[in-house]
Amino acid sequence: MEGNSYPDDFAYKLSKFTGFTKNIVEVFPDGDRGSYGLGTRVRFTFPAGSTVDLSDICLHFTGSVDYAQINDGTNDAIGEVRFSRDIATCISQLTLYSNGKILQQITDYNEIVNMLKDWKETSEQDEILSHTDPIYQDATVADFAPSKPTNDFVIKNWLGIMSKDASSSIIDTNIFGQMILEVVFADANQLVLNVASDHDFADSTAMMNAVSNVSATFSNLKLSMTRYNMPMEYYNTLERVLSNGKRRILFDHYELIEGTPANAGYNSVRFNINSQSINYMLGSLVPTNRKQTGKPKLVSSYTNTSSYYNRVGTGVSTQYVVGSTKLPVNAQSTTDCYVNTLRLWGCKSDGKYHHNPSIESLTTFADHFYTAPLSLEYSTNMCHRETKMMSGLSTNNLPLSITFELNAVGPINGLSPLVLVSTSRILEFDANQNSDIVI
Repeated sequence: MEGNSYPDDFAYKLSKFTGFTKNIVEVFPDGDRGSYGLGTRVRFTFPAGSTVDLSDICLHFTGSVDYAQINDGTNDAIGEVRFSRDIATCISQLTLYSNGKILQQITDYNEIVNMLKDWKETSEQDEILSHTDPIYQDATVADFAPSKPTNDFVIKNWLGIMSKDASSSIIDTNIFGQMILEVVFADANQLVLNVASDHDFADSTAMMNAVSNVSATFSNLKLSMTRYNMPMEYYNTLERVLSNGKRRILFDHYELIEGTPANAGYNSVRFNINSQSINYMLGSLVPTNRKQTGKPKLVSSYTNTSSYYNRVGTGVSTQYVVGSTKLPVNAQSTTDCYVNTLRLWGCKSDGKYHHNPSIESLTTFADHFYTAPLSLEYSTNMCHRETKMMSGLSTNNLPLSITFELNAVGPINGLSPLVLVSTSRILEFDANQNSDIVI
């Protein structure tokens, strides 16, 4: 310790923030307030003239799954269909509008949630509200008891501009005008199929074919959010600040790029990105036909969710080509990918390397949780900064060609390369309800 630099604990840090009130408001679906099914969309219009916290928004609903009795030709009622791990995976697309303009639209939302959740710690609140640690019964035909439970769920954690990672989450609908949140529910492909351990099915295809009349119901939908009533001086100050120019909110955006079915040997996925900040990429191999069957997928005992979300990298080495530069310099082995994934996520939330208890070996990682990362941002101590920083690779307003290269040793059946790209975007807005997205 030098001079009179005392630890923070010795400083009596006090502040005062008065003159405001707050209350919890509920927003119901526009138009029909009844039940919604798989593949349907629902819209919620935010209250007018309100100051709300986007990251505080919760989506409430009652969810249930229905299906015809599942049998293997010998035994009746030996299977069931359930929701996948983390109820947020029932959303396939999330869109936020301002005066009819899209502020952010994330497609394949369920797949992105699943990829990111594997490396984020969950709390008991998430387990209670969001189905993040489901229990799928493991029983023989004699003891298997198919069920069709109806449960209340709450989605309280979001990606993108509605996440706690955005530089600011407080918005005023006086400034943004009519704001609408649109949710599109995923289809039956990503649901879980669970069957008795001693079934007589010939293979996994026969199991999926035995499932019919699958549906899901989402009812009693509502958004809950905190609405703040600020003192007039706050609104006067905000108006004065905006009169001097646009203000900005920095947030993360995500997109998936999928290639053609992979073969033994060299494979690649090439795409163009235009962004002020490419933060990181995660590559993997995923089931090619996961979106094509219209059937729930078998539960994985490793990932504790639908095998729709399997990520495979067994016998694979990977490398990215960014422009004309190969990154990293040497191709990544399975061990390299695991270590570099830990590096990537070590600074993404609480500054600690996250341990996924389901990954008990490098073989498990390669067979079920595989990600080939490339970080392009300055992430050291990111989680401890009060100011969100944009530090990824800039393409200087020109599309940048990126190739994910994958070399597979041995046969590959029914898998396609997939790349998740995370970038930073900026929401600019002024006092006249004008907003623009800078990518």
